Amino acid sequence: QQDDFPQKYIETALDAKWKATKVCTWKGGASGNWSDAANWDIGTVPPVGLDLVFSGVHGLTNAFDVSTTPYGNLAFSGSAGPFSLGGANTLEVTGRVANLSVARQTFNVPVVMDATPAIVEQTEAAGEGVAFAKSLTTTGDLQLSGSARTVIDGTATIAGEVKGINGDVRLEGAGTLTPGGTLHIASSSPSISIG
Repeated sequence: QQDDFPQKYIETALDAKWKATKVCTWKGGASGNWSDAANWDIGTVPPVGLDLVFSGVHGLTNAFDVSTTPYGNLAFSGSAGPFSLGGANTLEVTGRVANLSVARQTFNVPVVMDATPAIVEQTEAAGEGVAFAKSLTTTGDLQLSGSARTVIDGTATIAGEVKGINGDVRLEGAGTLTPGGTLHIASSSPSISIG
């Protein structure tokens, strides 16, 4: 059901484009595969263009095993546990990636963000942020907004500038960040951590 989308999220973190789109929520529990229709509230694998929401604690480790892409926005609700999205296929997002939870959300799958700018947003100040463990590629600028960290544990290739607002960027493991432009961190206490 589309009516289950968190009203708080619509009112506080999203612009008009989000409000007008359709949403599909992961309910997990059936299996860990995106291709299992029983894992989604609409009873089918989400079609191209839908916004995806992950909430709760069912199916925290799951496999992006479908070729249906691109999706619109991808959000983790305030009640979301620490999800780990895995798989070999590339997950393409034409909107933003947003984490409203305090838990770290990990992409163990290659991610391409086609929005200009591509926005990774963390709304919970005490949150653990979003981690890109395989690869992150943008077709334009990357804007990091919110007060938590964005972790690059794989390879991040950004076509334009990287702009941080109040958060921090952390390179872990073999993480590399290659911006096509300037790296801007606009914060009273900017942070870029390596290692």
